Amino acid sequence: MVVSQALATREVIGLHREVSKRRFDERLTELVRRSSDMIAICDRNGVVRYASPSSEQLLGVEPGELAGQTIDNVLGPEGTHVREVFEKVLATPHSEQTATFSIPQSGDLEKRSFKIVVANLCHVESIRGITLNIRDVSDATRLLALVPY
Repeated sequence: MVVSQALATREVIGLHREVSKRRFDERLTELVRRSSDMIAICDRNGVVRYASPSSEQLLGVEPGELAGQTIDNVLGPEGTHVREVFEKVLATPHSEQTATFSIPQSGDLEKRSFKIVVANLCHVESIRGITLNIRDVSDATRLLALVPY
């Protein structure tokens, strides 16, 4: 009797953990899906392995189209600066650096400005890559340009 209760309790605890993990995964998926910031995971060569849905809003490219492309191809000439930061972060485990870059948007006369945080998460089992968190800072950049010094 005690053994069967212990086994039943163990099974209930296992199921509870599984449900909690599933809820956490669902919550995280929804948060990433609805974020205005773009998240990408690149391998050590700068090839995009994952891009969040906001890539379409920020860069005008669907996430599936980004997979397999290098950051140089995705960002064009501005990718050179980001690539330099990428290489520095890649060379230093657990490191993180911030950079800014601008790219022209199709149909826009102005370039859009972005802030990017590049982090080396190669040591994290579930990521094993370099993450790029990209935020559109165009409005803030335009406002700062209007402020007299």
